[in-house]
Amino acid sequence: MSQTATDWILRVERGPDWLFVRLLPDPGESLLCGGDLVDSIWDMLQSHHANRLVLELDCVDTLDGSLLADISRLGTKVQSEGGLIRICGLSDHNLAKLRASPEAESVPHFTNREEAVGSRRSEISRPGKPR
Repeated sequence: MSQTATDWILRVERGPDWLFVRLLPDPGESLLCGGDLVDSIWDMLQSHHANRLVLELDCVDTLDGSLLADISRLGTKVQSEGGLIRICGLSDHNLAKLRASPEAESVPHFTNREEAVGSRRSEISRPGKPR
């Protein structure tokens, strides 16, 4: 069974070239309407005209089979439309679950959002070449 959007609060931030969505456990007072988690995130991508997504999972206590299936479905949907999806922030325990799941193997995991999008700090701090 898929997670519903009301199982989570979705905190959305727009970055250059990426949409960041953090899943926060819903204490039961969410203003979100019901609906499928995958469809809710997909609708956000469409409304922001984005095709690159970082799903931040650092607030997820337990990565269960339902959420793994949703991550897999979302990954398939985003990638089939030519987009990119990354996940980040999993605890060691949840990362082990992800690695053991063949469903979500096509969605790469990173430690944090900077790694997920590929930090450009080293490019910026590099001195220019003399002319």
